[in-house]
Amino acid sequence: MRRPGRYGGPPLHRIAAVMEQEGVSPRSAARQMSIPQAQVYEESHPSCDLRLSALYRWQKILEVPLGDLLNEPDRALSPQIRLRSSLLKAMRTVRTIQERAQEDAIQTLAARLAEQLTEMMPELQTVPSWPAVGQRRTLDELGAVVDHQLSDLFFSAPPVDD
Repeated sequence: MRRPGRYGGPPLHRIAAVMEQEGVSPRSAARQMSIPQAQVYEESHPSCDLRLSALYRWQKILEVPLGDLLNEPDRALSPQIRLRSSLLKAMRTVRTIQERAQEDAIQTLAARLAEQLTEMMPELQTVPSWPAVGQRRTLDELGAVVDHQLSDLFFSAPPVDD
Protein backbone atom coordinates (compact mmCIF):
# COMPACT_ATOMS: atom_id res chain seq x y z
CA MET A 1 0.00 0.00 0.00
CA ARG A 2 1.29 3.45 -0.90
CA ARG A 3 0.77 6.16 1.65
CA PRO A 4 -0.87 9.36 0.47
CA GLY A 5 1.65 12.06 -0.32
CA ARG A 6 1.80 15.36 1.49
CA TYR A 7 0.11 17.07 -1.42
CA GLY A 8 -2.60 14.46 -1.73
CA GLY A 9 -3.20 13.12 -5.18
CA PRO A 10 -6.14 12.15 -7.29
CA PRO A 11 -8.95 10.43 -5.37
CA LEU A 12 -8.72 6.68 -5.92
CA HIS A 13 -11.64 5.54 -3.79
CA ARG A 14 -14.56 6.71 -1.64
CA ILE A 15 -14.01 4.66 1.51
CA ALA A 16 -14.13 7.66 3.89
CA ALA A 17 -17.34 8.97 2.29
CA VAL A 18 -19.00 5.55 2.41
CA MET A 19 -17.92 5.10 6.05
CA GLU A 20 -19.68 8.36 6.90
CA GLN A 21 -22.71 7.46 4.81
CA GLU A 22 -23.02 4.03 6.47
CA GLY A 23 -22.29 5.34 9.96
CA VAL A 24 -19.16 3.22 10.47
CA SER A 25 -16.62 4.83 12.79
CA PRO A 26 -12.86 4.36 12.33
CA ARG A 27 -12.76 2.58 15.68
CA SER A 28 -15.50 0.15 14.63
CA ALA A 29 -13.83 -0.46 11.27
CA ALA A 30 -10.50 -1.16 12.96
CA ARG A 31 -12.15 -3.63 15.32
CA GLN A 32 -14.05 -5.42 12.54
CA MET A 33 -10.96 -5.75 10.33
CA SER A 34 -8.55 -6.48 13.21
CA ILE A 35 -6.19 -3.69 12.16
CA PRO A 36 -4.86 -0.63 14.02
CA GLN A 37 -7.02 2.48 13.92
CA ALA A 38 -4.11 4.40 12.37
CA GLN A 39 -4.22 1.99 9.42
CA VAL A 40 -7.95 2.67 9.03
CA TYR A 41 -7.25 6.40 8.78
CA GLU A 42 -4.47 5.77 6.28
CA GLU A 43 -6.45 3.38 4.08
CA SER A 44 -9.61 5.50 4.15
CA HIS A 45 -7.76 8.56 2.81
CA PRO A 46 -9.09 9.03 -0.78
CA SER A 47 -5.63 9.17 -2.36
CA CYS A 48 -4.32 6.03 -0.62
CA ASP A 49 -3.50 3.39 -3.25
CA LEU A 50 -4.97 0.14 -1.91
CA ARG A 51 -4.53 -3.46 -2.97
CA LEU A 52 -7.60 -5.23 -4.27
CA SER A 53 -7.65 -7.47 -1.20
CA ALA A 54 -7.90 -4.37 1.03
CA LEU A 55 -10.80 -3.04 -1.04
CA TYR A 56 -12.63 -6.37 -0.64
CA ARG A 57 -12.00 -6.20 3.11
CA TRP A 58 -13.56 -2.70 3.18
CA GLN A 59 -16.45 -3.85 1.02
CA LYS A 60 -17.23 -6.63 3.48
CA ILE A 61 -17.42 -4.40 6.56
CA LEU A 62 -19.20 -1.52 4.80
CA GLU A 63 -21.66 -3.91 3.12
CA VAL A 64 -21.77 -2.00 -0.18
CA PRO A 65 -20.98 -3.04 -3.77
CA LEU A 66 -17.30 -2.71 -4.63
CA GLY A 67 -18.15 -0.15 -7.32
CA ASP A 68 -19.53 2.18 -4.65
CA LEU A 69 -16.07 2.31 -3.09
CA LEU A 70 -14.34 3.14 -6.36
CA ASN A 71 -16.38 5.88 -8.02
CA GLU A 72 -18.51 8.85 -7.18
CA PRO A 73 -22.02 8.02 -8.39
CA ASP A 74 -22.13 11.10 -10.62
CA ARG A 75 -18.68 10.34 -12.07
CA ALA A 76 -19.47 6.69 -12.78
CA LEU A 77 -20.63 7.39 -16.33
CA SER A 78 -18.11 6.74 -19.04
CA PRO A 79 -17.55 9.45 -21.66
CA GLN A 80 -19.53 7.40 -24.20
CA ILE A 81 -22.53 7.12 -21.87
CA ARG A 82 -22.39 10.84 -21.05
CA LEU A 83 -22.32 11.65 -24.80
CA ARG A 84 -25.28 9.35 -25.45
CA SER A 85 -27.20 10.96 -22.59
CA SER A 86 -26.46 14.45 -23.95
CA LEU A 87 -27.59 13.46 -27.44
CA LEU A 88 -30.83 12.00 -26.05
CA LYS A 89 -31.56 15.22 -24.16
CA ALA A 90 -30.79 17.31 -27.24
CA MET A 91 -33.12 15.20 -29.39
CA ARG A 92 -35.93 15.49 -26.82
CA THR A 93 -35.51 19.26 -26.95
CA VAL A 94 -35.62 19.20 -30.77
CA ARG A 95 -38.79 17.08 -30.70
CA THR A 96 -40.38 19.55 -28.28
CA ILE A 97 -39.48 22.45 -30.58
CA GLN A 98 -40.97 20.55 -33.52
CA GLU A 99 -44.24 20.05 -31.60
CA ARG A 100 -44.57 23.62 -30.35
CA ALA A 101 -43.02 25.85 -33.01
CA GLN A 102 -45.51 27.83 -35.08
CA GLU A 103 -43.11 29.34 -37.63
CA ASP A 104 -42.04 27.41 -40.73
CA ALA A 105 -38.43 28.60 -40.43
CA ILE A 106 -38.11 27.15 -36.92
CA GLN A 107 -39.79 23.93 -37.99
CA THR A 108 -37.27 23.61 -40.84
CA LEU A 109 -34.30 24.24 -38.54
CA ALA A 110 -35.62 21.75 -36.00
CA ALA A 111 -36.10 19.11 -38.70
CA ARG A 112 -32.56 19.70 -39.98
CA LEU A 113 -31.15 19.40 -36.46
CA ALA A 114 -33.13 16.18 -35.89
CA GLU A 115 -31.64 14.73 -39.10
CA GLN A 116 -28.12 15.67 -38.00
CA LEU A 117 -28.58 14.11 -34.58
CA THR A 118 -30.01 10.97 -36.14
CA GLU A 119 -26.97 10.69 -38.42
CA MET A 120 -24.78 10.71 -35.31
CA MET A 121 -26.96 8.21 -33.44
CA PRO A 122 -29.65 6.40 -35.49
CA GLU A 123 -31.63 5.20 -32.45
CA LEU A 124 -32.58 8.83 -31.77
CA GLN A 125 -35.18 8.51 -34.54
CA THR A 126 -37.78 7.26 -32.03
CA VAL A 127 -37.01 9.62 -29.13
CA PRO A 128 -40.13 11.52 -27.97
CA SER A 129 -40.37 15.14 -26.84
CA TRP A 130 -40.13 16.31 -23.24
CA PRO A 131 -43.40 15.83 -21.35
CA ALA A 132 -45.42 19.03 -21.15
CA VAL A 133 -46.72 18.59 -17.60
CA GLY A 134 -45.30 15.31 -16.38
CA GLN A 135 -46.96 11.95 -16.67
CA ARG A 136 -50.70 12.22 -16.33
CA ARG A 137 -52.60 9.81 -14.11
CA THR A 138 -55.53 7.81 -15.36
CA LEU A 139 -58.86 8.26 -13.63
CA ASP A 140 -58.24 5.01 -11.69
CA GLU A 141 -54.89 6.14 -10.24
CA LEU A 142 -54.63 8.09 -7.01
CA GLY A 143 -52.06 10.79 -6.29
CA ALA A 144 -49.26 10.65 -3.74
CA VAL A 145 -51.42 12.61 -1.28
CA VAL A 146 -53.39 9.41 -0.60
CA ASP A 147 -50.21 7.55 0.45
CA HIS A 148 -49.12 10.32 2.83
CA GLN A 149 -52.28 11.25 4.69
CA LEU A 150 -51.96 13.28 7.87
CA SER A 151 -54.05 12.45 10.91
CA ASP A 152 -56.76 14.83 12.08
CA LEU A 153 -54.76 15.30 15.29
CA PHE A 154 -52.07 17.06 13.27
CA PHE A 155 -54.51 19.82 12.36
CA SER A 156 -56.08 20.13 15.80
CA ALA A 157 -52.84 20.19 17.86
CA PRO A 158 -51.85 23.58 19.26
CA PRO A 159 -48.84 25.26 17.61
CA VAL A 160 -45.44 24.64 19.20
CA ASP A 161 -43.60 27.72 20.44
CA ASP A 162 -39.86 27.92 19.83
